[in-house]
Amino acid sequence: MASAGFDLPDVELTSGFVSQPFTRAELLSFRSQYGYGMNSEPAANTAAFDAVRSALDARETLSRSLVGAERAAFDQALYGTEGPQPEGEEQGGCLGVGAEALQKAVPALSLPAELQSAMSERLTQGYADIDESGYLSCIRADGYGDVGTVDDLPSRGLESSSAAAELEIAQADAECADRHMWAQIMTLEQETLSWLEGELASR
Repeated sequence: MASAGFDLPDVELTSGFVSQPFTRAELLSFRSQYGYGMNSEPAANTAAFDAVRSALDARETLSRSLVGAERAAFDQALYGTEGPQPEGEEQGGCLGVGAEALQKAVPALSLPAELQSAMSERLTQGYADIDESGYLSCIRADGYGDVGTVDDLPSRGLESSSAAAELEIAQADAECADRHMWAQIMTLEQETLSWLEGELASR
């Protein structure tokens, strides 16, 4: 937008951001400090989100202040057209440039639709086949006797308005999952990734 003559803050979306943990050790550490991240989160994330919100607010304020030819030029620079494209359609302008950069940074976002669908089906079936009995026995022994499925406790934690309650639930959930399910989940996801790499290589 700056090159088009509009003074707006430039925000690097990944700058300082603490991503969701991927390894078992990272996940256990995250759960012990922030639970599911609903009532608390790393300070760097709060600052990053605040920067994005501030940039969006600045864009909206500038947009509302423009009229006539200036507003038309702003929309053309931002959208590549006289206004935003309908939802689901490819954006142009600076939004399109940003979307393309994001796809390059996160390749999964640019997977062909049929591969995304096939990968989703593989994961859904794989998750359904995971042996949950050990986890359920573990979590019930920890005092959550009313838990019926592996989704019950995380749902309770995500819905809690108490940071302390969320943290306690998340830690119990993570520790039992680590002992009884995460090895299965990691194997499934690694196998799915290998399958996806093979599919992409064959194209």
